[in-house]
Amino acid sequence: MTRSAPLARALDGLGLLLIAGAALGSLAALHGLSSATDAATVYDEGLLLSGARALSRGAVPYRDFYANYPPGAFALLAAAWAIAGTSVATLHALAAALQWAVALLCGRLAGLASGGRFRPLGAGLVLLALGPLGSASLAWVAALGAALVLALRVASGARGPRAAALAGLAAGAIGVFRHDLFVYACAAAAAALWFGRDRVRLEAAEARALAAGALAVLLPVWVPVLALAGPWQVVNDLVVEQIVHVEPARALPLPPIVTPVAAPPLPFPLPGALAGAGGAAFALALAGPALALAAGVRRGLPAAGWTLAIVGVALVPHMLGRSDDVHCVLSAPPALALAAAALDRAARGAVRRRLLAVLATAAVLFPWRGQWPGFERPPAPPALHLRAAGAPPSPARDAAVAAVHALCPTGGRVFVGNVQHRRLIFNDAGFHYHADRDAATRRTQFDPGVVTRADVQAQMVAELERARPCAAVLFAAPWWPEPNLSARDGATTLDAHLAARYELVARAAPWFVLRPRAD
Repeated sequence: MTRSAPLARALDGLGLLLIAGAALGSLAALHGLSSATDAATVYDEGLLLSGARALSRGAVPYRDFYANYPPGAFALLAAAWAIAGTSVATLHALAAALQWAVALLCGRLAGLASGGRFRPLGAGLVLLALGPLGSASLAWVAALGAALVLALRVASGARGPRAAALAGLAAGAIGVFRHDLFVYACAAAAAALWFGRDRVRLEAAEARALAAGALAVLLPVWVPVLALAGPWQVVNDLVVEQIVHVEPARALPLPPIVTPVAAPPLPFPLPGALAGAGGAAFALALAGPALALAAGVRRGLPAAGWTLAIVGVALVPHMLGRSDDVHCVLSAPPALALAAAALDRAARGAVRRRLLAVLATAAVLFPWRGQWPGFERPPAPPALHLRAAGAPPSPARDAAVAAVHALCPTGGRVFVGNVQHRRLIFNDAGFHYHADRDAATRRTQFDPGVVTRADVQAQMVAELERARPCAAVLFAAPWWPEPNLSARDGATTLDAHLAARYELVARAAPWFVLRPRAD
């Protein structure tokens, strides 16, 4: 025990306080949701709810409904429903469990990276960051958890085919939840093995076991889907449309890092990296892994530090694709774990390093003040916050669902769209779950740059003509201008068809229920 240990113990205590606060927050949130089964965001959580409902009833992703996620998130939620009952509360409990798993893995890896067993500050910082995001990012958090399990397996130093097979299972799990992170992680790991080939060598038997472990998870999930949906449809939904159409309509400018930004309650601005969660997460996610890798090259680094840095590098492309608060925060957990490890090491050093540790801890914590108990979150544009598209009042949705049930008393297909489809940011992707009615079109999740296209709308009109839905529900989704292609006007084919073939029968703003016009 060094004479600087009291500061290190204080940092551990701070981490335990953050963990305790997150635990109380999780319990309060889950208690509040136990009877509020419809409290879900309309898009991010809605697409998970409707997708899991469809999957549990025999629908095939990509063939029967469009998805930009691999099947793992829908299958995991459907399995949770089979165990705990079908409700939004189950989704929130599952997402909370995954967030806690990610946080505890980060705490463990931070401990190994700083010469200990577990760093509470690493887990606490991750919980502080992820907690407000709710359940919408379940697929990403599940994939990140699998990546961290892989990092922990590698950091343990265990060698041989059995250890490699276990690592392969974790790698395969990444690929059933997020295909993009799986590709980025494979690329980052391959680069690390190449540049570190003088120090780490993967034996042939280990490579075969690693591949076998990954395939043991990937094949049972992907082979049936590819066979039933067709390889092209899967690739088109997950890759082609995302790169060619969705990303240009979702991309945002990078958040300010150095530019002064208002930082209430302080009377003066701070650099963006210190003023708010988005800027701080962006700066940490970029700088943390880079600094760790640089330090490792110069002075050496524990294996956990290397693996955290590699996972952190693999997360960066996701953040650069849409650099809002949410995507930046989702890319920050490995960097937060690295920060906790660095702070612990500094707290056990000389006086100057301990002083720097205190200042750095304050700098890391201040941007997340919106998550501190009793502190009012600074206002921000709606495009930056996940809950801006949150759950509208449930009585209005209940009224819309009742109107749909009156029009479709024995089931039938329902079309759920927006009040207009020329420009959009999102839609109510969860209404089919709440109404317990099947979709009339393959596309139940509307992405800008896709549903606004004339060819896609013509395809949807053809599907409507075949399905003859018993009702149509139009959602008055908010729209705001973003500096990307979502600001461009799209086609009006779908709007014209709906106006010609359907008539309004019920208003439950922001939902409007229509029925087919009499021929």
